[in-house]
Amino acid sequence: MKLNLTLLFILCSFISFSQVTAVPIIENRTYQLDGGTFIVFGQSRVTIPIELPDNTVEWYYVFSSFSDKEVVKSNNATIGLLSQLSLIIDQTGTTANALSALLAPSGSSNCNVYLFPSYTDSKNFLNKTDQDIFTTATWHYKVQGSIEAGMQGKQQIKDVDDGTYYLGIKAGTSPVIVKIEVVAIVGEPSLESEWSQETIDVITTAIYDILVEENVSELKANELANCTVESITKDYSSTVFFGFTEAVMDKLFEEYYIACVEKSGGTETEEQKKGATYGNLGWQHYENGNLDKAIEYSKKALELNKDMGWVQSNLGLFYFIKGDDLMATDYYIEAILDLKNDKISGKNYLKAAIDDINNARTKYPEMKGYEAILDELKREYDGF
Repeated sequence: MKLNLTLLFILCSFISFSQVTAVPIIENRTYQLDGGTFIVFGQSRVTIPIELPDNTVEWYYVFSSFSDKEVVKSNNATIGLLSQLSLIIDQTGTTANALSALLAPSGSSNCNVYLFPSYTDSKNFLNKTDQDIFTTATWHYKVQGSIEAGMQGKQQIKDVDDGTYYLGIKAGTSPVIVKIEVVAIVGEPSLESEWSQETIDVITTAIYDILVEENVSELKANELANCTVESITKDYSSTVFFGFTEAVMDKLFEEYYIACVEKSGGTETEEQKKGATYGNLGWQHYENGNLDKAIEYSKKALELNKDMGWVQSNLGLFYFIKGDDLMATDYYIEAILDLKNDKISGKNYLKAAIDDINNARTKYPEMKGYEAILDELKREYDGF
């Protein structure tokens, strides 16, 4: 299976910087354009050079297009793109999902906004070479990053992050007044050579999410994500790894992931699938009040897959209810050791184990001997 690493590279682009900030490029700019398909006099087009700062990670533009000057006068407030993005960064530390959170004032007339990769394209656009039958000059624009026939719009540009680019604005059939703002997200390069735990956790979680989306079970996705990241961080420092191009990182992730799949005997064995199913059936028997069946199915689950801390925790609870404190403690100790190594789901499973004991105290008031284990579970959860 080939990993879909698009999300991961988006995250890595931020991880490779110690922090990111929003930097204004165009603030509260207004353009008045004449309309008409083949207008001769007046100005129906404008181009804006976008000079990206060093270490730009990505950049955004937001515009609104109006048909009447009075509408613009009554809406004197700026778009506020800089303050919007700064707030998102302050709250989350990144701009993940920022585009959906950005607001653009409602417009009232259509215009087109094009993203040009070169000065030549922007010049030909401005000179209307597309309407000149005596020239072979043409202009090209990036579809990803352009908006046509929009009264308002917003774009996030990720694949154009250094140098100078151009935005071209073209009126529709009617005169328009366009307000536009452009902001870059700039990162401060991280100089750390050691991997921080935060970076490791973010990448591991990203790989885990990708695998789960591709229908790998949560248990197997957790195993493969941890294996892949542990292998990479063992062989490369943070500085060296994030110095690679995206193509090289893609190749490395793929190689280490495949090695981990082969090492584990595939993405998921039939025994592991059966083990999880038996574990779930064991819990269902517990909820139905049949402890003996719950224990039988849970033990069968561990025979098929011993690396399921949540099943070991369930067995510990079952034996506390039956009054076998020693057996219960043994299972809980194994469960805690297993869950501590589960960087993705371990904390959630610890919380579930705590809740299960507290719920069982009400359902089985005669249950005893669990206090020390409950305290240990809480300590591990708090220190996770």
